[in-house]
Amino acid sequence: MAAANAWVLTLSGNLRVAVGEFEMTHVIPDLPVRVEIPKAPSYCRHVTIWQQRIVPIMDLARRLYGDVALVCSAASSSTFMAVVAHQAEEKAQYGALLLSCVPVRVRVDDDQACDLPGQVPGWQELALSCFKHQVYGPIPILDLQRIFSSAVKERPVQAAPD
Repeated sequence: MAAANAWVLTLSGNLRVAVGEFEMTHVIPDLPVRVEIPKAPSYCRHVTIWQQRIVPIMDLARRLYGDVALVCSAASSSTFMAVVAHQAEEKAQYGALLLSCVPVRVRVDDDQACDLPGQVPGWQELALSCFKHQVYGPIPILDLQRIFSSAVKERPVQAAPD
């Protein structure tokens, strides 16, 4: 029975995701200076400088629910940003996710494996798997390489969660 540590990230409201323990690199408590990239997708329109690197900033709530769901968008309630790392072409790549609160470290066990939440079809493209947390319910585990790669196409607009 395998167990591992993970970070639960609250994107906005009840929208939570997880990343592996060593994929979380840094939490920035106040949103840093952001630079807008013209014609970039609305969910990843900004970058910031972190440790002398240009880092794309992803609003994953907006990516999943589209621009109509600005109420559930992390951009409207974000006060934190998580810098995450993933391996691409044999070197570390960085990205940032907008968060509404501080990440929570959890222990995940194989017994907690569950199906991805069905109400958002986008999870199949963005998540590696899912686990059921005793308090938060199903939490998708992000595939950071796919999320921050240009290969994943923009999703059609989904209905906002209740």
